[in-house]
Amino acid sequence: MVTPMGGYGVIDASSALESMVSGGLDVMYRLANGATIGLGGGLARTQTRERFFPPVRLVFGQVTELHDVQQPVLVYNYRAQVGYYRERGRLDPYLLSGVGGYLLYTDAEQSRGSKVRHKLHVSFGGGIDWAVEPGSGVRLDIRDLVYLGWDREFLNPVAPEFRDDFVPEVQPVPPAPKRTIHTILISLGFSFVP
Repeated sequence: MVTPMGGYGVIDASSALESMVSGGLDVMYRLANGATIGLGGGLARTQTRERFFPPVRLVFGQVTELHDVQQPVLVYNYRAQVGYYRERGRLDPYLLSGVGGYLLYTDAEQSRGSKVRHKLHVSFGGGIDWAVEPGSGVRLDIRDLVYLGWDREFLNPVAPEFRDDFVPEVQPVPPAPKRTIHTILISLGFSFVP
């Protein structure tokens, strides 16, 4: 079964990223006993949160300017998946879990060159397949995408020597950093058997 999906993901505030619109694809093979195996992946374009990182400080002689920083980020994830589905007629509930990797791509202009970070990713979730006709249907999917080894400092486009740390009281205090980041992703897809 092949399922292209589109959805919306709410990511942990300590990640430094805004919530995101996402697209994905699952390719699953259903076994006779209700088990499923397959591959999945997703892609999202987002940006760093406004006023999350300290502003950049630019000094021009006697004049100092402070500018807030944000940058676009591309988030890609891929995984091998296993699951279980229960065939009930028109509405088939299912559970899925997977393990793979994620990649973060920062904006080349903001980060003074292309930067990529690759780490481990796991996912857990489930949903409902609604059969429209034999071999095709609509899928509602809810997943927790878990990004391990997260380093939000990787997303800060400003070099340490240009960050403003002289007036920290004007900068909102971000949440404490975490090494494990959760994204709750709700997707709607169209499933079909090729």
